[in-house]
Formats: sequence, C-alpha cells, structure tokens
Amino acid sequence: MEHFTFNYPVRLDDLDYMGIIGNSHWLVILERARIDMLEKIDFPFSKMMKLKIGGVVAEATIKFQKPATFGDQLTVAISPHDPFKYGGFLKYDIHNQQGAPCLFADLKMIFVNSEGKPTTIPPEISDRLFATYTNMESI
Repeated sequence: MEHFTFNYPVRLDDLDYMGIIGNSHWLVILERARIDMLEKIDFPFSKMMKLKIGGVVAEATIKFQKPATFGDQLTVAISPHDPFKYGGFLKYDIHNQQGAPCLFADLKMIFVNSEGKPTTIPPEISDRLFATYTNMESI
C-alpha cells in the first residue's frame, strides 16, 4: 500500500490549555495533511472547488497514544485503502521526532457534489491514491 508522508511542526495555536495538542485539534492536523496529500498527487483543493466537489469525513476512529507539545516535529503518514464507489479510507500514523507514536487514525472519506450528495471519486484522485486496488465498483 502506498503512503504519503508529511512533516508537521507543532505550533502554538495547536495547543490547548494543558500545553498539548487538544483532542479536537488533531482533526485539523489530519485535514491539513489531507490537503497536502492532494497537492502531492497534483490534484489541489482548488481543483476540487472548481469541480464543485468535496471530500467529507463520514467516520473517524482515533487512538491517542502520546501527547504532542510545542516544538515537536511530527511525521504524518497517510495510507489510502479500501476504496469504494463514493470514497475510501485513509489510515494515519503520526509519530514525534523520537519516533514515538502520538496518534493513529482511520477516516472514512466520502466525495460529495455541491448539493452534498455522494458522487463518484474523480479518476484523477482514485487512480493516484488507490493504484494498488482494482475493480472499485465491487467494493
């Protein structure tokens, strides 16, 4: 399974009152990495906006492992898997600069049109993210 890797420096505005990345803010970091992944496959978010489609998180499973604090350098690895007609899953593994796991997540993504209704994944995305999978219609 192909994966995409990104570096993320923990910023001051990522932190909650305890000085760590707060539970809900991890979702923002996952979204930032998703946007970077689209750039990496040469399908920037701006192109999705022109096509009047979007990817929405339908389900999220998150396992918190270790807090991340200001100045930590995180490595975010995203592994797309199990595509289906209207979307697919993204597995995230996030580690700090010492290699310690901070968070594991699995998101179910659905593509929607401008009316918020499910739409098929554009081939420019599915071909690049799910290249190892075939016959997506049957999944």
